[in-house]
Amino acid sequence: MAGPQPDGAGVSRLDAMRATVTRTLRAVRLVIRDGRIPRPLRWAGGLGLLPVPGPFDEIVLLAVAGVLWLGYRDQLSEAWQQAAAP
Repeated sequence: MAGPQPDGAGVSRLDAMRATVTRTLRAVRLVIRDGRIPRPLRWAGGLGLLPVPGPFDEIVLLAVAGVLWLGYRDQLSEAWQQAAAP
């Protein structure tokens, strides 16, 4: 079990989390605007973000993520690298 952290440790962890979230949002924005990814797939991702009751939205998001991971890995990697640039 970890003891109390020094004052500076929590700040750097918070900064790292903030940087990761910011980079992820930039990458998502780049992927959404990427014309090499079919528009119906991008629309399905948007549909998965809607607050639909039940497991429908989660299933749609998992299906979209699987298709993106299997078929568009290069575009995802490129967006992640571009999102790192300030």
